[in-house]
Amino acid sequence: MNKFFYFIAATLIAVSFASCEQNKPSQPKDDDDDSPKEPTYYHKDPVEGCLPGLFAVSETQQVYFSKGNLWYSKLNFDSRWEFAVQQYRVLGESNLDIADMPSYSAIDLFNWNTANDPTRHEADDYVGDFEDWGDKPIYNGGNTEGLWRTLTGDEWLYLFHGRPNADKLFGHGCIAENEIDTVNGVFLFPDNWEEIKPEGFEFQSCADMGMVWGKQDGVVAEGYYQNIFFYGYRQNVYDMDMWQKLEELGVVFLPAAGLRTWKQDTYIVSLDFINTYGYYWSASAAGDRSAYNLLFAWFALCPKAYNGPHYGCAVRLVR
Repeated sequence: MNKFFYFIAATLIAVSFASCEQNKPSQPKDDDDDSPKEPTYYHKDPVEGCLPGLFAVSETQQVYFSKGNLWYSKLNFDSRWEFAVQQYRVLGESNLDIADMPSYSAIDLFNWNTANDPTRHEADDYVGDFEDWGDKPIYNGGNTEGLWRTLTGDEWLYLFHGRPNADKLFGHGCIAENEIDTVNGVFLFPDNWEEIKPEGFEFQSCADMGMVWGKQDGVVAEGYYQNIFFYGYRQNVYDMDMWQKLEELGVVFLPAAGLRTWKQDTYIVSLDFINTYGYYWSASAAGDRSAYNLLFAWFALCPKAYNGPHYGCAVRLVR
């Protein structure tokens, strides 16, 4: 498995991530009068399944995020693509049934480029020509072909490290469903968050947490935010009442859905890192045998990591 970051804790346990791209997109040039200009963005009209917030993914384009991660559901005699009913909902162990899905079951971790073969799970490194999951009709997302798409690797990079004030518009945290159950992940705020945020709302952003962008000596990866001295998911904890208010304002939550693997020697499907790591596919191949993905853990975030296409990662579509 490709590795992404190298982290040694006091307990001498090592955690690794794969290489990331460091190049930061250039910012728009000012006019001759040196006065700052607001960027002009293009975006499509929202459809069923869109959250209300707008997010810049390039110097000219904004997108709406879908209201949840992508699911592939098998019914009795049929199947369909749909969005999770809540942003924080992940399917976890249901993904172990990918090789032989029973009726009325669902999966939410996919090999790369599986819009036409969602249950493919074998260790095949061939990338192939990308066919977007968003081209499929999404049952609770307008149910029409071509309404959605997957972000490219460069767009994930711009979202987290290119748009104005990017490091102040996301941060690690969790949603507390009750006093016991919490879902860890990353909160992502719309471009106009400073204008619409609730009075008195408290949030520790990436910048507030001291997460630094760059490369560390001895680490093969570069182009990621990191602060190895804190447990990020406990920095922002919101109960269901607060989360509902945030969601109504367009805040996106990317849950740490984990990773599905397939062991070629034993033909066993396994799951790793549920509620600790998040892997989200992009639409971009990274050579012949890998593809770019967003990757985060409690201490770091890499917007443009890469992974083998046979690993099962989450998919979050945009409009």
